[in-house]
Amino acid sequence: MSRERAQWVGTPLLVGLSTLSVSISIYHILTHEAPLLPTILGQWSLLALSLALCGSVYYALTETESRAESLVVGLRATAVYAVAAVASSGYAFHQYLTPEADLPFEAIVFQATFVAVAGGIAGVFLGLERVRRDRTVSELRSTTQQLEWTVDKLDQSNEQLQEFAYVAAHDLQEPARMVATYVDLLASEPDDGESTAEYLEFAEDGAREMLAMIDALQNYYETTAQEMTVETVDTAAVVTDVVDTLEPQLRDADVTVKTENLPTVEGDATQLEAVFEQLLGNALEHGTDVSEIRVSAIRGDDEYRFSVVDDGLDRIASDTEKLFRIFGDAGEATDGPGVGLAVCELVVDRHQGEIWIESEAGETTVQFTIPMAETRPEPLVATRG
Repeated sequence: MSRERAQWVGTPLLVGLSTLSVSISIYHILTHEAPLLPTILGQWSLLALSLALCGSVYYALTETESRAESLVVGLRATAVYAVAAVASSGYAFHQYLTPEADLPFEAIVFQATFVAVAGGIAGVFLGLERVRRDRTVSELRSTTQQLEWTVDKLDQSNEQLQEFAYVAAHDLQEPARMVATYVDLLASEPDDGESTAEYLEFAEDGAREMLAMIDALQNYYETTAQEMTVETVDTAAVVTDVVDTLEPQLRDADVTVKTENLPTVEGDATQLEAVFEQLLGNALEHGTDVSEIRVSAIRGDDEYRFSVVDDGLDRIASDTEKLFRIFGDAGEATDGPGVGLAVCELVVDRHQGEIWIESEAGETTVQFTIPMAETRPEPLVATRG
Protein backbone atom coordinates (compact mmCIF):
# COMPACT_ATOMS: atom_id res chain seq x y z
CA MET A 1 0.00 0.00 0.00
CA SER A 2 1.44 3.37 -1.00
CA ARG A 3 1.91 6.09 1.58
CA GLU A 4 -0.76 8.27 -0.04
CA ARG A 5 -3.30 5.43 0.02
CA ALA A 6 -2.37 4.50 3.59
CA GLN A 7 -3.23 8.02 4.72
CA TRP A 8 -6.87 7.33 3.87
CA VAL A 9 -6.97 4.64 6.60
CA GLY A 10 -7.03 7.04 9.57
CA THR A 11 -10.68 8.11 9.42
CA PRO A 12 -12.07 4.58 8.77
CA LEU A 13 -10.05 3.30 11.74
CA LEU A 14 -11.54 5.90 14.07
CA VAL A 15 -15.07 5.42 12.77
CA GLY A 16 -14.66 1.64 12.98
CA LEU A 17 -13.54 1.77 16.62
CA SER A 18 -16.53 3.93 17.53
CA THR A 19 -19.00 1.69 15.68
CA LEU A 20 -17.55 -1.50 17.19
CA SER A 21 -17.68 -0.11 20.72
CA VAL A 22 -21.26 1.15 20.45
CA SER A 23 -22.38 -2.15 18.87
CA ILE A 24 -20.88 -4.23 21.70
CA SER A 25 -22.43 -1.87 24.27
CA ILE A 26 -25.88 -2.25 22.74
CA TYR A 27 -25.39 -6.03 22.57
CA HIS A 28 -24.64 -6.14 26.31
CA ILE A 29 -27.73 -4.09 27.13
CA LEU A 30 -30.05 -6.21 24.96
CA THR A 31 -28.76 -9.58 26.16
CA HIS A 32 -28.28 -8.77 29.82
CA GLU A 33 -30.68 -10.69 32.07
CA ALA A 34 -29.41 -9.93 35.56
CA PRO A 35 -31.99 -8.00 37.62
CA LEU A 36 -29.37 -6.30 39.80
CA LEU A 37 -29.45 -2.51 39.39
CA PRO A 38 -25.66 -2.06 39.68
CA THR A 39 -25.10 -4.55 36.87
CA ILE A 40 -27.69 -2.87 34.66
CA LEU A 41 -26.06 0.48 35.33
CA GLY A 42 -22.77 -1.16 34.35
CA GLN A 43 -24.15 -1.98 30.91
CA TRP A 44 -25.33 1.59 30.44
CA SER A 45 -21.97 2.89 31.66
CA LEU A 46 -20.30 0.98 28.82
CA LEU A 47 -22.65 2.62 26.32
CA ALA A 48 -21.95 6.03 27.85
CA LEU A 49 -18.20 5.40 27.58
CA SER A 50 -18.62 4.25 23.96
CA LEU A 51 -20.52 7.45 23.15
CA ALA A 52 -17.70 9.38 24.82
CA LEU A 53 -15.32 7.60 22.44
CA CYS A 54 -17.53 8.71 19.52
CA GLY A 55 -17.37 12.29 20.79
CA SER A 56 -13.57 12.20 21.12
CA VAL A 57 -13.28 10.75 17.61
CA TYR A 58 -15.49 13.50 16.19
CA TYR A 59 -13.43 16.12 18.02
CA ALA A 60 -10.19 14.61 16.71
CA LEU A 61 -11.44 14.59 13.12
CA THR A 62 -12.41 18.27 13.38
CA GLU A 63 -8.96 19.09 14.77
CA THR A 64 -6.93 17.23 12.16
CA GLU A 65 -6.11 19.16 9.00
CA SER A 66 -4.96 16.37 6.70
CA ARG A 67 -5.27 12.67 6.01
CA ALA A 68 -1.79 12.16 7.42
CA GLU A 69 -2.84 13.68 10.75
CA SER A 70 -5.99 11.56 10.94
CA LEU A 71 -3.82 8.51 10.24
CA VAL A 72 -1.60 9.38 13.22
CA VAL A 73 -4.63 9.69 15.50
CA GLY A 74 -6.28 6.55 14.10
CA LEU A 75 -3.19 4.38 14.51
CA ARG A 76 -2.61 5.46 18.09
CA ALA A 77 -6.26 5.06 19.07
CA THR A 78 -6.37 1.56 17.52
CA ALA A 79 -3.08 0.52 19.09
CA VAL A 80 -4.04 1.59 22.62
CA TYR A 81 -7.56 0.16 22.15
CA ALA A 82 -6.14 -3.23 21.13
CA VAL A 83 -3.48 -3.34 23.86
CA ALA A 84 -6.03 -2.42 26.53
CA ALA A 85 -8.47 -5.05 25.27
CA VAL A 86 -5.83 -7.79 25.24
CA ALA A 87 -4.48 -6.88 28.68
CA SER A 88 -7.93 -6.62 30.28
CA SER A 89 -9.31 -9.80 28.70
CA GLY A 90 -6.16 -11.68 29.74
CA TYR A 91 -6.61 -10.64 33.33
CA ALA A 92 -10.36 -11.42 33.25
CA PHE A 93 -9.73 -14.81 31.64
CA HIS A 94 -7.19 -15.59 34.35
CA GLN A 95 -9.89 -14.85 36.91
CA TYR A 96 -12.31 -17.05 34.96
CA LEU A 97 -9.91 -20.00 35.15
CA THR A 98 -9.41 -19.63 38.89
CA PRO A 99 -11.42 -22.45 40.56
CA GLU A 100 -12.85 -20.30 43.32
CA ALA A 101 -13.88 -17.52 40.95
CA ASP A 102 -17.46 -17.27 39.79
CA LEU A 103 -17.05 -15.03 36.70
CA PRO A 104 -19.38 -15.53 33.70
CA PHE A 105 -17.87 -15.37 30.23
CA GLU A 106 -19.95 -12.28 29.33
CA ALA A 107 -18.29 -10.44 32.19
CA ILE A 108 -14.92 -11.08 30.57
CA VAL A 109 -16.14 -9.55 27.29
CA PHE A 110 -17.69 -6.64 29.16
CA GLN A 111 -14.53 -5.92 31.13
CA ALA A 112 -12.31 -6.20 28.07
CA THR A 113 -14.59 -3.91 26.06
CA PHE A 114 -14.87 -1.34 28.85
CA VAL A 115 -11.11 -1.07 29.30
CA ALA A 116 -10.55 -1.13 25.51
CA VAL A 117 -12.95 1.79 24.99
CA ALA A 118 -11.22 3.75 27.74
CA GLY A 119 -7.91 2.97 26.04
CA GLY A 120 -9.34 4.10 22.71
CA ILE A 121 -10.27 7.49 24.19
CA ALA A 122 -6.77 7.81 25.64
CA GLY A 123 -5.27 6.82 22.29
CA VAL A 124 -7.27 9.48 20.45
CA PHE A 125 -5.89 12.21 22.68
CA LEU A 126 -2.39 10.75 22.56
CA GLY A 127 -2.62 10.92 18.77
CA LEU A 128 -3.89 14.50 18.90
CA GLU A 129 -1.00 15.45 21.17
CA ARG A 130 1.45 13.92 18.69
CA VAL A 131 -0.21 15.82 15.84
CA ARG A 132 0.02 19.09 17.74
CA ARG A 133 3.65 18.45 18.62
CA ASP A 134 4.46 17.71 14.98
CA ARG A 135 2.68 20.91 13.97
CA THR A 136 4.73 22.89 16.49
CA VAL A 137 7.96 21.39 15.18
CA SER A 138 6.89 22.10 11.60
CA GLU A 139 5.94 25.68 12.46
CA LEU A 140 9.25 26.21 14.25
CA ARG A 141 11.12 24.82 11.27
CA SER A 142 9.11 27.03 8.94
CA THR A 143 9.73 30.07 11.15
CA THR A 144 13.44 29.30 11.25
CA GLN A 145 13.57 29.00 7.47
CA GLN A 146 11.62 32.23 7.13
CA LEU A 147 14.04 33.99 9.49
CA GLU A 148 16.99 32.64 7.52
CA TRP A 149 15.34 33.85 4.31
CA THR A 150 14.73 37.27 5.88
CA VAL A 151 18.36 37.49 7.02
CA ASP A 152 19.49 36.60 3.50
CA LYS A 153 17.20 39.32 2.12
CA LEU A 154 18.63 41.84 4.57
CA ASP A 155 22.15 40.85 3.55
CA GLN A 156 21.20 41.26 -0.10
CA SER A 157 19.62 44.65 0.67
CA ASN A 158 22.81 45.74 2.39
CA GLU A 159 24.83 44.59 -0.60
CA GLN A 160 22.49 46.49 -2.91
CA LEU A 161 22.84 49.63 -0.80
CA GLN A 162 26.62 49.28 -0.87
CA GLU A 163 26.48 48.70 -4.60
CA PHE A 164 24.28 51.74 -5.05
CA ALA A 165 26.74 53.83 -3.02
CA TYR A 166 29.57 52.56 -5.21
CA VAL A 167 27.63 53.34 -8.38
CA ALA A 168 26.84 56.83 -7.15
CA ALA A 169 30.46 57.41 -6.14
CA HIS A 170 32.14 55.80 -9.14
CA ASP A 171 30.06 55.08 -12.23
CA LEU A 172 28.13 58.35 -12.21
CA GLN A 173 31.34 60.32 -11.70
CA GLU A 174 32.66 59.59 -15.18
CA PRO A 175 29.86 61.24 -17.21
CA ALA A 176 29.63 64.03 -14.63
CA ARG A 177 33.39 64.64 -14.97
CA MET A 178 33.01 64.71 -18.76
CA VAL A 179 30.33 67.38 -18.55
CA ALA A 180 32.38 69.44 -16.08
CA THR A 181 35.54 69.16 -18.19
CA TYR A 182 34.00 70.40 -21.41
CA VAL A 183 32.05 73.13 -19.65
CA ASP A 184 35.36 74.32 -18.18
CA LEU A 185 36.91 74.24 -21.66
CA LEU A 186 34.02 76.31 -22.99
CA ALA A 187 34.58 78.86 -20.28
CA SER A 188 38.37 79.03 -20.59
CA GLU A 189 38.97 78.91 -24.33
CA PRO A 190 38.04 81.53 -26.94
CA ASP A 191 34.86 80.93 -28.89
CA ASP A 192 36.02 79.84 -32.34
CA GLY A 193 32.77 78.17 -33.39
CA GLU A 194 34.15 74.74 -34.26
CA SER A 195 35.64 74.01 -30.83
CA THR A 196 32.55 75.33 -29.07
CA ALA A 197 30.29 73.01 -31.04
CA GLU A 198 32.59 70.07 -30.34
CA TYR A 199 32.76 70.80 -26.62
CA LEU A 200 29.01 71.22 -26.42
CA GLU A 201 28.51 67.88 -28.18
CA PHE A 202 30.83 66.09 -25.74
CA ALA A 203 29.15 67.75 -22.76
CA GLU A 204 25.74 66.80 -24.11
CA ASP A 205 26.87 63.19 -24.57
CA GLY A 206 28.06 63.08 -20.96
CA ALA A 207 24.80 64.57 -19.69
CA ARG A 208 22.74 62.08 -21.69
CA GLU A 209 24.83 59.18 -20.41
CA MET A 210 24.39 60.36 -16.86
CA LEU A 211 20.62 60.77 -17.30
CA ALA A 212 20.40 57.30 -18.84
CA MET A 213 22.25 55.82 -15.87
CA ILE A 214 19.98 57.66 -13.44
CA ASP A 215 16.89 56.42 -15.31
CA ALA A 216 18.28 52.88 -15.21
CA LEU A 217 18.87 53.12 -11.46
CA GLN A 218 15.36 54.45 -10.97
CA ASN A 219 13.95 51.54 -12.97
CA TYR A 220 15.89 49.05 -10.86
CA TYR A 221 14.81 50.46 -7.53
CA GLU A 222 11.22 50.87 -8.69
CA THR A 223 11.27 47.12 -9.31
CA THR A 224 12.77 46.63 -5.85
CA ALA A 225 9.92 48.58 -4.26
CA GLN A 226 7.20 47.10 -6.47
CA GLU A 227 4.58 44.99 -4.72
CA MET A 228 4.61 41.33 -5.73
CA THR A 229 1.27 39.76 -6.65
CA VAL A 230 1.07 35.97 -6.33
CA GLU A 231 -1.11 34.29 -8.94
CA THR A 232 -1.17 31.42 -11.42
CA VAL A 233 0.85 32.47 -14.46
CA ASP A 234 0.68 30.88 -17.91
CA THR A 235 4.23 31.55 -19.09
CA ALA A 236 3.31 30.58 -22.67
CA ALA A 237 0.79 33.44 -22.73
CA VAL A 238 3.33 35.77 -21.12
CA VAL A 239 5.96 35.03 -23.78
CA THR A 240 3.34 35.48 -26.50
CA ASP A 241 2.58 38.97 -25.14
CA VAL A 242 6.31 39.79 -25.08
CA VAL A 243 6.74 38.62 -28.68
CA ASP A 244 3.80 40.78 -29.73
CA THR A 245 5.41 43.78 -27.98
CA LEU A 246 8.77 43.18 -29.67
CA GLU A 247 7.24 42.30 -33.04
CA PRO A 248 8.52 45.45 -34.87
CA GLN A 249 12.12 44.85 -33.72
CA LEU A 250 11.86 41.14 -34.52
CA ARG A 251 10.52 41.88 -37.99
CA ASP A 252 13.22 44.47 -38.73
CA ALA A 253 15.97 42.09 -37.55
CA ASP A 254 14.37 39.11 -39.35
CA VAL A 255 14.45 37.08 -36.13
CA THR A 256 11.97 34.32 -35.27
CA VAL A 257 11.01 33.26 -31.74
CA LYS A 258 10.19 29.63 -31.04
CA THR A 259 8.61 28.44 -27.79
CA GLU A 260 8.36 24.95 -26.35
CA ASN A 261 6.90 23.31 -23.21
CA LEU A 262 6.26 26.55 -21.34
CA PRO A 263 4.42 25.67 -18.10
CA THR A 264 2.03 27.34 -15.71
CA VAL A 265 3.78 28.57 -12.55
CA GLU A 266 2.95 30.48 -9.40
CA GLY A 267 4.26 34.04 -9.33
CA ASP A 268 3.85 37.62 -10.50
CA ALA A 269 2.83 37.79 -14.16
CA THR A 270 3.95 41.40 -14.67
CA GLN A 271 7.40 40.84 -13.21
CA LEU A 272 7.94 37.57 -15.08
CA GLU A 273 6.90 39.33 -18.28
CA ALA A 274 9.60 41.94 -17.58
CA VAL A 275 12.18 39.13 -17.30
CA PHE A 276 11.24 37.57 -20.66
CA GLU A 277 11.07 40.99 -22.33
CA GLN A 278 14.53 41.87 -21.03
CA LEU A 279 16.08 38.55 -22.08
CA LEU A 280 14.54 38.57 -25.54
CA GLY A 281 15.45 42.23 -25.93
CA ASN A 282 19.06 41.48 -24.93
CA ALA A 283 19.27 38.66 -27.46
CA LEU A 284 17.94 40.99 -30.18
CA GLU A 285 20.00 44.03 -29.32
CA HIS A 286 23.36 42.63 -28.30
CA GLY A 287 23.72 39.46 -30.36
CA THR A 288 25.38 39.46 -33.76
CA ASP A 289 23.69 37.70 -36.72
CA VAL A 290 20.85 36.40 -34.56
CA SER A 291 18.25 34.55 -36.66
CA GLU A 292 16.37 32.58 -34.02
CA ILE A 293 15.56 32.83 -30.32
CA ARG A 294 14.28 29.73 -28.53
CA VAL A 295 12.31 29.96 -25.30
CA SER A 296 11.66 26.65 -23.56
CA ALA A 297 11.32 25.00 -20.15
CA ILE A 298 12.21 21.64 -18.64
CA ARG A 299 10.38 20.19 -15.65
CA GLY A 300 12.68 18.90 -12.92
CA ASP A 301 11.90 17.15 -9.65
CA ASP A 302 10.95 20.34 -7.82
CA GLU A 303 11.36 23.22 -10.28
CA TYR A 304 10.99 24.41 -13.85
CA ARG A 305 14.18 25.46 -15.65
CA PHE A 306 13.58 28.07 -18.33
CA SER A 307 16.03 28.73 -21.17
CA VAL A 308 16.29 31.67 -23.54
CA VAL A 309 18.75 30.72 -26.30
CA ASP A 310 19.92 32.79 -29.26
CA ASP A 311 22.19 31.68 -32.10
CA GLY A 312 24.06 34.98 -32.32
CA LEU A 313 27.70 35.76 -31.62
CA ASP A 314 27.21 37.64 -28.35
CA ARG A 315 30.09 39.37 -26.66
CA ILE A 316 29.89 37.87 -23.15
CA ALA A 317 32.35 38.69 -20.37
CA SER A 318 34.35 35.81 -18.93
CA ASP A 319 32.98 36.61 -15.46
CA THR A 320 29.26 36.11 -16.14
CA GLU A 321 28.29 36.69 -12.50
CA LYS A 322 29.26 40.37 -12.71
CA LEU A 323 26.78 40.84 -15.58
CA PHE A 324 23.97 40.63 -13.01
CA ARG A 325 25.32 43.50 -10.95
CA ILE A 326 24.13 47.06 -11.42
CA PHE A 327 26.05 48.39 -14.43
CA GLY A 328 28.00 45.12 -14.37
CA ASP A 329 27.28 44.49 -18.06
CA ALA A 330 27.91 48.06 -19.21
CA GLY A 331 30.63 48.06 -21.81
CA GLU A 332 30.62 44.26 -22.05
CA ALA A 333 27.41 42.95 -23.55
CA THR A 334 25.54 46.23 -23.82
CA ASP A 335 26.02 49.69 -25.17
CA GLY A 336 24.01 51.39 -22.42
CA PRO A 337 23.48 51.29 -18.66
CA GLY A 338 23.59 47.67 -17.51
CA VAL A 339 20.73 47.06 -15.08
CA GLY A 340 18.55 44.78 -17.21
CA LEU A 341 20.10 41.55 -15.97
CA ALA A 342 20.19 42.92 -12.44
CA VAL A 343 16.41 43.42 -12.66
CA CYS A 344 16.02 39.86 -14.01
CA GLU A 345 18.02 38.48 -11.09
CA LEU A 346 15.94 40.50 -8.63
CA VAL A 347 12.65 39.14 -10.02
CA VAL A 348 13.87 35.53 -10.22
CA ASP A 349 15.20 35.77 -6.68
CA ARG A 350 11.79 36.99 -5.50
CA HIS A 351 10.34 33.82 -7.02
CA GLN A 352 12.92 31.79 -5.03
CA GLY A 353 14.76 30.76 -8.18
CA GLU A 354 18.23 31.21 -9.68
CA ILE A 355 19.49 32.71 -12.95
CA TRP A 356 22.74 32.25 -14.85
CA ILE A 357 24.34 32.56 -18.30
CA GLU A 358 26.03 29.89 -20.41
CA SER A 359 27.89 30.88 -23.57
CA GLU A 360 29.30 28.61 -26.27
CA ALA A 361 30.48 29.20 -29.79
CA GLY A 362 27.52 30.36 -31.81
CA GLU A 363 25.03 30.15 -28.95
CA THR A 364 24.25 32.06 -25.77
CA THR A 365 21.83 30.69 -23.17
CA VAL A 366 20.28 32.46 -20.21
CA GLN A 367 18.65 30.02 -17.81
CA PHE A 368 16.57 30.58 -14.72
CA THR A 369 14.53 28.41 -12.40
CA ILE A 370 11.10 28.77 -10.79
CA PRO A 371 10.25 26.27 -8.01
CA MET A 372 7.00 24.34 -8.35
CA ALA A 373 4.27 25.53 -6.00
CA GLU A 374 3.79 22.10 -4.40
CA THR A 375 7.51 21.59 -3.68
CA ARG A 376 8.50 25.17 -2.89
CA PRO A 377 10.51 25.33 0.38
CA GLU A 378 8.48 28.31 1.53
CA PRO A 379 5.08 29.51 0.30
CA LEU A 380 5.39 32.35 -2.20
CA VAL A 381 3.78 35.39 -0.56
CA ALA A 382 2.99 38.86 -1.79
CA THR A 383 5.73 41.29 -0.84
CA ARG A 384 6.26 45.00 -0.92
CA GLY A 385 9.76 46.22 -1.32
